[in-house]
Amino acid sequence: MRLPGLLGAGVTGLVVGALAVLLTWLAGTGCEAARGTSSCGGALGWPLLLAGLVVLAYVGGMLLRALGVADPGSTSLLAVGVLAVLVMVFLLEALDERWSALAVPLLAAAAYGASWWVTTTAGDDVTPGATPPRDVR
Repeated sequence: MRLPGLLGAGVTGLVVGALAVLLTWLAGTGCEAARGTSSCGGALGWPLLLAGLVVLAYVGGMLLRALGVADPGSTSLLAVGVLAVLVMVFLLEALDERWSALAVPLLAAAAYGASWWVTTTAGDDVTPGATPPRDVR
């Protein structure tokens, strides 16, 4: 199925944001069961965080590719990075609140839309096999 770029990026962002909420809940529940607290600490917390970010970027890239959006890998990687920064700056203290389960997918949709715009606007439009233009100054 092919969707226009911005729409495909927005849909992907909503799915990736919902997956981020699910992964965060699973990590908190798992740490609660294993350690008696929702925080895993640095020894387990950092690897879980990095693994989650990798999964989110990979799934986002796959969805963008399936929807026919250009530059799926770089768009997804940039969007997940932007989402992580936005969550850490604005939502870190409120991630236990119910409303954040809605806010994160909406932020992810915005991050994917902005990342799609950046990668399609700033990306190279070089056709494979074509010779680059010569500078004749």
